[in-house]
Amino acid sequence: MGASRVWLVSIAALIAGLGLIWWSARSDEPQGPTETGRQGAALAEAPPEVLEPGPSEDAPAARGVPNPGFGAALGPEAAARAPAPAGAYEVRVRSTRGEAIPGATVTWSPLTNDVTGRYVQWSDNEFLWRLEGRNRSIEAAWARGETDSGGVVSLAPAFDPTAGQGSVLWVSHPDFLAAPRRFELTQPPLAPIELVLEPHSGGRARVLGPNGQPVAGAEVHQQALLPLAAWPDLVDLDGYCRRALFRRHVTDASGEVLLHGISGRQVLSAQHGKLSSLAVEVIDPERIDLTLAPQVEVSGDLVSRDGSPLGEWALVTVYGLRRATEPGLPLQRVALGSGPVSNARYGPVMGPLSSDFVGLAAELIQGENAVAVASREGPPTPGPTTLDIEYEAGFPRWLQAFDALSDQPLGDCKAWLSWWDPGDRVVERWCSFNPDGVALASGLPAGRPVVIRCEAEGYQTALFGPVFIEPIATGEPIVLRLDPHSALEVRAVLGDRPVSDFEVWLRPEVPQNFLLPRRVASDSAGSVRFTDLPPGDYVLDVLTRDGARRQGLKATLPLEGPLSVELEPAIEATGTLIAYKTGEPIADARVFARQGSSEDWVELPIETRSDSAGRFVLGIGGLKGVQLGVEAPGFGRQSLALPAPQAGRVDLGTLRLQSMHAAGLVLALDSGSTDGFAARMILPSVGEFASFDPAGLGPSVDVSNGRPLVELRYPDGQLERHLFTRGVDAGGQLELEASSERRLRVRFQDEAGNPRCVVGVLTLTAKSEAGVSITRSIDLIPGRSEVRTFGLPATQIDYSITTQDGSPGLIGTRPVSRDGEQLLVLRGAGAQVELLCVDLEGRPVPGVAAVSRDLRSRRELAPVGTATSDAEGRLKLTVPEGQGYGIHLTLLDGSRLPVISDQDIAASEPPYRVVVGERASLQIATSSQGQPLPGVFAAIYSTDGKMWLADTRGNDQGRVEFTSLTTGAYRIELHTGKHLPIRAELNAQPADHWQRSGPLELSLHPYTPATLLFRDPSGQPLASTAVDLEHQPSGLPIQTAIDRGWLDDCPTTTDNQGRLIAPRLPLGTYRFRLPATPALQGSFTLLGPDPLEISAGP
Repeated sequence: MGASRVWLVSIAALIAGLGLIWWSARSDEPQGPTETGRQGAALAEAPPEVLEPGPSEDAPAARGVPNPGFGAALGPEAAARAPAPAGAYEVRVRSTRGEAIPGATVTWSPLTNDVTGRYVQWSDNEFLWRLEGRNRSIEAAWARGETDSGGVVSLAPAFDPTAGQGSVLWVSHPDFLAAPRRFELTQPPLAPIELVLEPHSGGRARVLGPNGQPVAGAEVHQQALLPLAAWPDLVDLDGYCRRALFRRHVTDASGEVLLHGISGRQVLSAQHGKLSSLAVEVIDPERIDLTLAPQVEVSGDLVSRDGSPLGEWALVTVYGLRRATEPGLPLQRVALGSGPVSNARYGPVMGPLSSDFVGLAAELIQGENAVAVASREGPPTPGPTTLDIEYEAGFPRWLQAFDALSDQPLGDCKAWLSWWDPGDRVVERWCSFNPDGVALASGLPAGRPVVIRCEAEGYQTALFGPVFIEPIATGEPIVLRLDPHSALEVRAVLGDRPVSDFEVWLRPEVPQNFLLPRRVASDSAGSVRFTDLPPGDYVLDVLTRDGARRQGLKATLPLEGPLSVELEPAIEATGTLIAYKTGEPIADARVFARQGSSEDWVELPIETRSDSAGRFVLGIGGLKGVQLGVEAPGFGRQSLALPAPQAGRVDLGTLRLQSMHAAGLVLALDSGSTDGFAARMILPSVGEFASFDPAGLGPSVDVSNGRPLVELRYPDGQLERHLFTRGVDAGGQLELEASSERRLRVRFQDEAGNPRCVVGVLTLTAKSEAGVSITRSIDLIPGRSEVRTFGLPATQIDYSITTQDGSPGLIGTRPVSRDGEQLLVLRGAGAQVELLCVDLEGRPVPGVAAVSRDLRSRRELAPVGTATSDAEGRLKLTVPEGQGYGIHLTLLDGSRLPVISDQDIAASEPPYRVVVGERASLQIATSSQGQPLPGVFAAIYSTDGKMWLADTRGNDQGRVEFTSLTTGAYRIELHTGKHLPIRAELNAQPADHWQRSGPLELSLHPYTPATLLFRDPSGQPLASTAVDLEHQPSGLPIQTAIDRGWLDDCPTTTDNQGRLIAPRLPLGTYRFRLPATPALQGSFTLLGPDPLEISAGP
């Protein structure tokens, strides 16, 4: 993982740890009347009923709004309303259909610092604003009202709507999407103010007590969150205005409230007496439960280690601690509440408890930064508890930034300093540099490694450190030197003639995160310019439309002046295209060059067309990784391998093209119109979406690969893939079964049958009676325990759930009805297995983290279940139903154990005994043709290859090392892209083994283009003959390498001239045989790209 990506992960972790703290806390100050307080009291006294918008007089009244109903037009009676009092503004609220909206809540807030302040580093540190009474101060300042039967309300704000930064007016309603109107200093409000709301259900929230029963009279808090952003400066003023959108609701007799419609992220929490719920972040909730729990009351003293006092203000945030969902990660922190500091003491800070908490943590915040953390292990109990915090104020350091080339000071820079605090959390501070390139960073920890990231416009962002801060008030400045971005100008010449029309493909010599290959065409002056490249080594390919080219040119930046590239003249490829069956010439066929692999071809800007006799001539430049593509009506798109050139030419001779096996797509709907449906081909080649006519007839597609894959798009954008496993004849039809009326409902329940909300991805797979495999993936968002989608044409559905919230996943198969509405009820989680972890002497090993992963859904990077062994070495782990899973084990120090498969579990009596071996590693020395091979990419897997564990690169001496293992067997794969990969099962060994024996030596064999002409014993070419090749040095059949995807562009059958032309084969000795004539076989040695004539004999 690159440093930039690590930084982003740290940012995400910090946001997740801080973002929701204040939601769980409720101030003890008396609260004023809330907008739903009155309606909640009325609802608590009346029996619950389902309220739907409509012309009924009862619906608005049930919400506590005395008006005659929805749908009232803004007619003469509204216009004739008495004028608003002096200083008041009339606000009119209507729907997109022009109908009045009664019962809408309208709040008008000044844009004070409570709303727009940016003095916290993270845009989601809402708890800081809450702590300072943000919501109460906004409530005290705002003007609030509810619209009457005509959708009108008069507001008389006590503030000047255009003073300061202006003001924002929010309108919300349970059946519409909340909408703002912002007024700026130079934009006084007009009277009347009109807002139009879009229909949108806000959903429902239900508050449950600790016993699982609904709670009437509980208060539900609903708050819009800021848009996601790494830094406050990236959030615009409209985004900050969301801070002024919060609503309070009181539950009715059934424990429910109607939520107002709010777009984007929002947070819900509940409070009732001394009980409260954890805050839940949701997007567009449909129905969500908030469970109340007893509260812990945390207080403590603040003890200074260095005698330094706290600054102007400080606060303490209390967290509940949970086990991490991934091995090797610190405990998860769930924010419970925050409280101010007074006289070196804080608290009580109150927050709800959860049964899965394994401890508490209290963090001292001063200014914008975390200063210290105290934690206590063990499940917390309700009521008062003491948790003292020892802290030190930290130390300052000066930073100096310089241009690494000119050594001139760099002003206008920013630096971010980060470190891990005692609670295993990333703490970060930032500072800006003055014009002299100097900045002061304060509050830095002594003795801890601090990493510094510095960036400036026009310079490469750089990481420095770790550095260690000395515990003194002053010290030597920390010097940061940034490399300026380098410019690269490329010009091309062919002989003594400048070339004006060409392309440059640029890529870093060593692949880097966030530095992607670029493809740029020359400008009108005949040059290509790159202006923002970091210094380093690059590889360039330069090519023209007529095939002149220079490939693999290396350049090290920065360069002085333009880079002039001498192009190599084009190599001409010639051939004649004829139809395979008739022998007729194929005229006007498009012949083009492409480069890459069979899974990722890129067309080059080089093409021509065949003449009336089927002949073509195409300049193709170099031959590395290049193939010719042919596209002709009735023949589809086909590829041609290129043999080695002779005398500067490549003569392909006569090429016979197979006719395209075309079939038509037909949409078979159960009912309804085909409008909005579209489909495209995915395999054998990706096409464009095309629609269907009213009869359901769609485009023709190529089915020559025998297993076509088609993607169907529904009118609502839902995508599903249809894999035709039984093939189809040319001229036939591919029938895409779909439903426009029938629905499939998927319900999620816990073991007791109660609704369960799942966040993640649901993948459904069904096989139709025609043998078509249909796959559909659905994103599962918070707040929903049921998903509704289109029906599937099957009586059995395979499903897999990959969760994002750490809850157990699920995988299995369920029967459903073939006709009518289909219902899929997914109850509980996966099955459980029990493991016993012991060392080599049979003693229990606690702290072993286990993760089970589903290997059938191809989502093996997401865990299905997680668990950690206890003091007795035991753990119970959720696993997918049935077969096809693996278990990944990690020790406390991060060392990995060999993977356990489901077959291992099935063959053992419970509990499955895990023997933790010695700490071990794998050390490999790689070479090629007797020389060390640097930069080899290496990956380590479980022995069956299904679970990836780690990857690395070899060093400049060809050494590859995997550490943090335990003794046992692992699969290793080594590859460079230029050599035949190696796949081997190796045993990790203790360090003393490698000290005695040295690293394991493995040699990789380089590729070369190959043109092999096979002849029979009489000397005649063996045309259109299958050939089995085996590479003797590796003992690897070439067909195996093809199946593994290593040589997927290698043919296994000779052409009509007896040639087998391979873009790449490893050097070395080969044995071959002809499956059609087993008596004919032989051997040969491939030394390079020169053509070989090979005789087959008995």
